[in-house]
Amino acid sequence: MSELRKEPISRRWILIAPERRHNEGKTEVSDEKVCPFCKGNEEMTPREIERLRWTSKKDSDWDLRIIPDKFALLKKGNNLGRKGLGFYDVMNSVGHHELVIETPKHGETWWDYDKTRMCRILQAYRDRFQKFKKERNLMHTVVVKSHGIRADHSMHSHSHMLGLPFVVKRVEEEVRNAEEYYRMKDRCIYCDIISEEINVGVRMVYENNDYVVFTPFASRFQFEVWIIPKIHLADYLQVSNEAISNLADAFSILFKKINDQLKNPPFSIVLHTSPMKLSDTEFYHWHWELKPTSLDMAGFEWATGLYMNKFLPEEAAYILRRANPSSI
Repeated sequence: MSELRKEPISRRWILIAPERRHNEGKTEVSDEKVCPFCKGNEEMTPREIERLRWTSKKDSDWDLRIIPDKFALLKKGNNLGRKGLGFYDVMNSVGHHELVIETPKHGETWWDYDKTRMCRILQAYRDRFQKFKKERNLMHTVVVKSHGIRADHSMHSHSHMLGLPFVVKRVEEEVRNAEEYYRMKDRCIYCDIISEEINVGVRMVYENNDYVVFTPFASRFQFEVWIIPKIHLADYLQVSNEAISNLADAFSILFKKINDQLKNPPFSIVLHTSPMKLSDTEFYHWHWELKPTSLDMAGFEWATGLYMNKFLPEEAAYILRRANPSSI
């Protein structure tokens, strides 16, 4: 049985899962000659949690499915089992690890989707997290989407949703630093960043009524991009359907630009949203972070936490900004 152990110096929770050695390198589809995520192969996956359809009324049809991850990092349950083990802290690896199968069509990904599909995917994250929030053991929610990271561009497009019994370290640090800034200036640091990027303009990639899309001033990765709502909201669960429509627009434009300029690159995208107990805070601001990525991260970056970016953020923004999605 896997468990969560707290590393006392960094205060980071680490998943200890020796049983996963038997599944090393495996994914939901890696060992199958027939893709279990394709339409007609539903019996090959764990029993679905939810099925959405909007292009057909047939019960057998679907446009989006949510299922438990076959190799889940966390298991559903009510007993966290927090305890001390001598000097150290441990707890059961309780939570949710679910997959959103984003399309019945094999080979599509985010730059192929129309706006309706993007809206439905983004709404599915929000609506599922609303259900996670009702569980008292959960403290935080995360979305992770990767494409081509293992050089497997044939993998059926899906994303991961996690309901966690702790707050991930990166967001914990963001919250702490944002709160410190708010105490000094009585303003949200993310709102100030938005104003600065709009005013300066050189790192802007795209903007609509609700969102700014830009390369961060101190980008850690080549072509790292953030999408942040203009209106102050700490929690993604509070985003309206209208705002999700404009978020889908921002994603669609961004991904068409990325695909046009970088030619189907591998990428990761992560949702940063507030811890559940801070959903109404005035100092945090939910946002998406995207990084087109190479297959391997440099060892010294992993070891030191000091990221090295060989591309000026301003140059990356210029390359993406000049892409014309209407001609793609």
